[in-house]
Amino acid sequence: MVSSWGGLIGGGVLAAAGIAVAIVGRRLLGRERVADGAPEGERPPVMGPSPTTVLVSGLALLACGYHLVAWSVPAHWFPLRVPGQRWGIVFGASGLAVVLSSLADWLERRRA
Repeated sequence: MVSSWGGLIGGGVLAAAGIAVAIVGRRLLGRERVADGAPEGERPPVMGPSPTTVLVSGLALLACGYHLVAWSVPAHWFPLRVPGQRWGIVFGASGLAVVLSSLADWLERRRA
């Protein structure tokens, strides 16, 4: 009986974490659209991440949040999902995408 409660609580915590991560990713994507549509004088300074890096970060967080939720519910609820044993690939690829995009920003600013 205790193990079934532990699985239920663990699944709920994992689903909540996935939803939170997906919301943060979605907000990053929405923030970029507002910054892109702003008039030239109202755009944020170039010191922060580029629009591309913000987009990559938002999409990576959305993908990670989706998979966290997909791993916390029965398999037939989400037919498109990476097996749970390969969680490192999902998070590693997402992290690598953000790091490489940030590196590209740094190299571009250094060149300018």
